[in-house]
Amino acid sequence: MNRDELILAIDIGTGGTKTTLFDLAGQVVAAASEDYGIIHPRPAWAEQDPETWWQAVRRTVLLLDGRERVAAISITSQREGLVR
Repeated sequence: MNRDELILAIDIGTGGTKTTLFDLAGQVVAAASEDYGIIHPRPAWAEQDPETWWQAVRRTVLLLDGRERVAAISITSQREGLVR
């Protein structure tokens, strides 16, 4: 990696997605986030549409200046989840 390259961190959470670009020293270069809700079709049930996550990732990454310099990507998400 050269010193101009950046690391893209994507955090897909239960309430929203946060994307952050870091330089190689760990300093934040740019960040964006998007909130979304949880669907409760029945009492004690909680669901989300995975397409919502994907669209939030796409939109927040496109907001980041410097994304063309990404050399590595880290992705985290909420605990275990079933996707069908």
